[in-house]
Amino acid sequence: EWLDDLLPPDAAERCRDQVSIVVTQLPFCNQVAITDFQNKQDLINVAMASAHVPLFLDWKASRPCRGVQCVDGSFPDFFSGVNCDFLTCGGNAVVFDYFDVSIPAAMHVICYSSFRHVSE
Repeated sequence: EWLDDLLPPDAAERCRDQVSIVVTQLPFCNQVAITDFQNKQDLINVAMASAHVPLFLDWKASRPCRGVQCVDGSFPDFFSGVNCDFLTCGGNAVVFDYFDVSIPAAMHVICYSSFRHVSE
C-alpha cells in the first residue's frame, strides 16, 4: 500500500496517544476514536477504515478494522448534519467539513478548520 511506503517505520509510536482516528463501527454506527496504535500496519488499517466511504472506490460496503466492519468516521454525521465530538475535538482538530455551505461543493473535501491547526 502507498501508506506503507509513505509512513516511517515508527509511525505508530509517533502517533500513539497523540493522534485520534475516528471510525464508524457497523452495524450500529458507533463512532470510536482510536489512539492506541499497535504497530505501523495497525495504524494504516485504522486510517484506511476511517476513510472508507461505502461502495465508493472498491465496491465494498465496509472495511475490517480490529475484527469489526467499519466505514468512514464521519459517516453518521453526514446524515445528522452535525460533526460528532470525536471529530471536532473541542476545536482542536483538522476537519474536512462538508457541512460548510460557504465553500463551493467541490472544495468541501479540502476545507480545514483553520490554517493554524494544519501548520502546527
